[in-house]
Amino acid sequence: MRVRKALTRAIVPILVLLAGVTAEASRLPPTPEILRGGAQPTRFRALRVDWWRSLTEREILEYRPRELAGPAVDDLSGDVVVGNRRGNLLLLDAEGRQIWETRLGAGPVGTPELTYEFVFVGDVDGRFHGIDRFDGTILWSSNLGGQALARSASRDDAVFVGTDHDAVHALDPATGDTLWVYRRSTPAALSIRGGTAVTLEEDRVYAGFSDGALVALDAADGRVLWQTPGAGSSLQKFPDADAAPIVRDGTVYTTVFNDGVQAYDADTGKLRWRIDAQGAASLAASGDLLLVGGAGKAMGVKLASGAVEWTIDLGKSYVTRPVVAGRVALLAGPRGILLVATDTGRPLGRFSPGSGFSSPPAATRSTDVYALSDLGYFYKLEILAGTR
Repeated sequence: MRVRKALTRAIVPILVLLAGVTAEASRLPPTPEILRGGAQPTRFRALRVDWWRSLTEREILEYRPRELAGPAVDDLSGDVVVGNRRGNLLLLDAEGRQIWETRLGAGPVGTPELTYEFVFVGDVDGRFHGIDRFDGTILWSSNLGGQALARSASRDDAVFVGTDHDAVHALDPATGDTLWVYRRSTPAALSIRGGTAVTLEEDRVYAGFSDGALVALDAADGRVLWQTPGAGSSLQKFPDADAAPIVRDGTVYTTVFNDGVQAYDADTGKLRWRIDAQGAASLAASGDLLLVGGAGKAMGVKLASGAVEWTIDLGKSYVTRPVVAGRVALLAGPRGILLVATDTGRPLGRFSPGSGFSSPPAATRSTDVYALSDLGYFYKLEILAGTR
């Protein structure tokens, strides 16, 4: 008995010490593959870490944490807004210096919209906030009854935001008062976590819904100008049209997760072309190409015809919305951030900091990249000259 007590007195301090060392180590930033000695030859390096900071300290029993809100950057000033899963929202300058910090009360979701006057962002409790761009004061909060999982779109007299409850809300940007709401019945079929994303083009709001339909709304009053029939009853699972529509030269492009990519006449809603692309969930445009992200594969597709220029096999993985920085596309996902050439899809490098990314990065025209990992580390990265 005495021996057991003595062993216990000897072992407990060691365990406490090890726990302290482990906790301290958990606060250290994971070392990206791109920085590990010998992991990537210099001539293949595509990114350089300019600076990083920890936004969220991981709790001891926290399992597979995720950061559900991506950063947004002002290309003119270099200011970047970013939140964390603890409910804090920060505005930083290009050097990582904090300008202000605001407590939302719940973790942010989606990508904030950063304007010259406001920051608009939703949270996990279904509230949508209008925040003073310059000092971080929360000017108003509106309960939308659903999460705003995609970035809003605003103009001087209104901010338009979609939710994961198949609704589009038009709000007064100064007060948060409701101007109009368009709601669509949610289908009984299974859906993916994407929600309704909106795109504002002149006097129209384009939005996709979980039944696969694309709808054009009058921005002034929410009237339906035209709508597509949706995915149809033949698709029993995941008919969601979750991508923020892309509008180019009189054509609006959208995805249906189980049915591919479609192009419609922006004025009439008439189908121009469609291609099969199982798992398509997000879009970006680069030159004459439409970049498609989602589950299983990423693609580069001709805007004019839908011809597939390149495909990247993702296996059982996925990537978030492609982000274009010059001639480089950044594809974030659970395996890190893959850099590919926009015109060919050729892989240029990967940034793998020890955890994945649940939200897309943000990039400026000067090829600075900001990314928030699921472990809560916020990175400013620079795309190296040879890659651009």
